[in-house]
Amino acid sequence: FPSHDTTAQDIGNIIYNNATVFEPRIAGLSVEVIADPDNAQYIINLRFSVPTLNNNASFQLAGTLSNSGFNFNN
Repeated sequence: FPSHDTTAQDIGNIIYNNATVFEPRIAGLSVEVIADPDNAQYIINLRFSVPTLNNNASFQLAGTLSNSGFNFNN
């Protein structure tokens, strides 16, 4: 499937809205979705904290979304 900036923005909005509704423990959520049309995929970066852990740590999850699914990057 072709990847476009408009679709990347839609994906980011969906991730943000669902994460804040279904995971109220997270705070400071940042969602970045970048269209990568040359590889027919989207690069997704999430940054957030979990205040209830009381450890002042922030977390980052990164991965790619393509027609074969979502793959986490290490």
